[in-house]
Order: sequence, then C-alpha cells, then structure tokens
Amino acid sequence: MDNRSSKLEYFVVCVLLMAVVGTGVLFILHKRDNKVEELNNNNSNNGEVEPIKKDPEINDPNVQDNDLDFAFLKNDYKKNNVIYSPLSIREALFLVQEGADGDTLNQLKEVLDKYRRYTIKNVDKKIGISNAIFINDVFKDAIEPAYVNSLKSGHSADVFYDDMSSPINVNNYVKEKTFDMIPELFDDISGSKIVLVNALAIDLNWKYPFDPLNTYDREFNGNKDKLIPTMYDEFRHVADIKYYVDEKLTLLSLPLEKINETELEYIVVMPDNLDEYISKVNDKVIVEDLNKLIGAKKDVLAVHMPKYKFDFEIKLLEGLINLGVKDMFAAELANFNKISKVDLYISKAKHKAHIEVSEDGVKAAAATGFAFAESALIEEEKPVIININKPHMVIIRDKNTQDIWFVGSIYNP
Repeated sequence: MDNRSSKLEYFVVCVLLMAVVGTGVLFILHKRDNKVEELNNNNSNNGEVEPIKKDPEINDPNVQDNDLDFAFLKNDYKKNNVIYSPLSIREALFLVQEGADGDTLNQLKEVLDKYRRYTIKNVDKKIGISNAIFINDVFKDAIEPAYVNSLKSGHSADVFYDDMSSPINVNNYVKEKTFDMIPELFDDISGSKIVLVNALAIDLNWKYPFDPLNTYDREFNGNKDKLIPTMYDEFRHVADIKYYVDEKLTLLSLPLEKINETELEYIVVMPDNLDEYISKVNDKVIVEDLNKLIGAKKDVLAVHMPKYKFDFEIKLLEGLINLGVKDMFAAELANFNKISKVDLYISKAKHKAHIEVSEDGVKAAAATGFAFAESALIEEEKPVIININKPHMVIIRDKNTQDIWFVGSIYNP
C-alpha cells in the first residue's frame, strides 16, 4: 500500500464494459394535420417535441460524422458525471427503423448501418437485453400487423396493450428488465399511441475482485478537500488484465465474469486532458488507443480506482438531431407508413442510465424512450502504478465483438 501516495496524475477515461444499461423507447403517435410544425431544438422540455414553425435544424453545424457511440459525450454537461448506453439507444432505434420509410428511414440508416443487431441469451439478474412495444387500446386496429410481427420475430419484442392513462406499466417493465436500477423512465405518456422500449442491464462480478479491506479514502483530481472511496489491489502476472501508461495517456482493462459466450471488460481511458480528449474522440481514436493495451503477464499492477454510483439522463433528442436523425421528430416530415396509415411522428425521446462500480464488480442499466403522438396536437517486483484519481471517461464493451455497451465520463465520483 506504499504506492498510494504516488504523484502520477492523469485524466482517466474509464471504459466500463460491464455496465448495465436499459433502453426504453417511447413513441407517441400523433395524427398529422395541415399545419407545418417543427421540433424545438433546445430540448428544454424534458425530451418532448414542441410544435414550432420551421423544419428541424441540426443544432451543431460542426457535427459531421455519424458516430453514435460517443456523440452524447460531446454535449455540454458542465463536467458532471455521465453514463449512457450506445447499445441500448441503437437497439431502440432499430425498433423505430422497422416502421420508417423514405427520408426518415434514410436518416436512420445513415447512423445505424455500420452497426449490427446485438443478440445475447438473457441470464436472470446477470445480463439481459429486452425489447417491448406498448400499444394504446384505441390504436390496436390502426397499427399494421406486419410491423408488430416484425418486432416479435426479428427483435424478440414483448407486446402489450395499455390505455396509456399512466406510465406505470411501461415503467414497471423497464424496472424489471433493468434489475430495478431504472425505476422510472416516463413521468407521463397520456395521449401516446405506441411506446417502444429497449432495456439493457448487467450485474457482473470482476473476474479478479478487489479486496474490500483495502478500500480507503483518497483525493481525486488533486482536490484535498474532498476524499472519495478508492479501491486498491495488486494483480500479479495476470495476462487478461491489460494496461498502457505513458506521459499523456493511461489505459486499464479489467475483465468481468463470462456469462455464456458474452465477455465484457471495464476499460479506463485517462488522458492528460479529458475535455480535449472527449472533443476529439470517435470510433477510430478509441480503436487506435485501445490497441496499445498489453497484457500484464509479466508485471505486477498496483491499481487504485474510485468506487462510485450514480444516475444520469442524457439529452437524447438533441443528440439524435445533431447526428442528422431529425425528420422523425417533425410532424410534417416523419414517415412511419410501415407502422400505420395514420400519419405519425415521435414526440418524446428519453434515455436514463445507472452505474455502480464496487469491489465486487459492475452494475449498470439504462432506458431509452420514444413517444409517437397524433399530430392533431402535435518488489519484489516493482509494480506498475495505475492511479485512477482524476476525471476520466468510462466505456463498457464486448471483448470479442468490440461492440460498445456503455460510455460515460466521471468528473466527481
């Protein structure tokens, strides 16, 4: 424990590959009228679309790529801790895509085509990905049977009918499928005709756990006025714990327990400056950096890493518009002819997530929601010191496929 006082200072980008994310997609179907309406891009209405008088614009003209995985980190969250699930958002958007046509479909394909559908065998209270469609009782005759069947057969979606007077049934579904980590996704779904939900969750142990007796309080990011719980352990000659350290970047990969054929890893990426790193990060940058990881087969690693737990809600609607997925939020532009002959658009977009990192392992969950509404309303050996003691980014990904399950930034654990 002598190495606790090490003065190594890095900004840490943590890649949490075991985090559990549940995505709930809520669609409120609205019947269109002749009035031209537009999405309110400021997203100040808690993810709801307000009718205005122009076509939706992309907020940030500098956003040119369609990298969904890291796009939401680039929003201004004022150095708050962030956690979300790109995988959950993608799976929810795949449900939307099944009913889209024309330009609405093309915009979704522009973002989704580089990703594959993710299928795993759910293991009770350990790992799971679930999809569902909630159909308003009064809309059951208006929805296309082929669309419902495509969700059931192609996405293993559960199908429910609801009067939509309260979100309690949707929220209870999300709560169950996220192992109680996301107790509420929506506060109101009145007027909704369809709610689409994707829920993703993990509760996984470290393959090599930390000893709780070693956990101690330590400063983070040089702040001596606030000490945080910090896990510590030495890992000797473990080939599947990987690391990389230089003057500008610290990387650490810790494996989680294997569930059937799924192996996730928790990755810490701690750059010299986290804000600058996030501004430039994309799939290519991450692949290049993580290729630097080497196994600790011949090394002893002394790892100091924060213990933390928090919830977060991203600005999903704003982020998707910045990616170019915008028509589906505008009553006069959205094309969901494969869902119903009634003209529909998405009036709400929600994504909440939760993560907990402890000596035992990682728990994580998230929920994404889209709502459709009728538009009528529009030493021995010297150890290598790994100090995770500054703001960092976290990623949780599949070790075999490299699909990213969760992404976050930790400024104040």
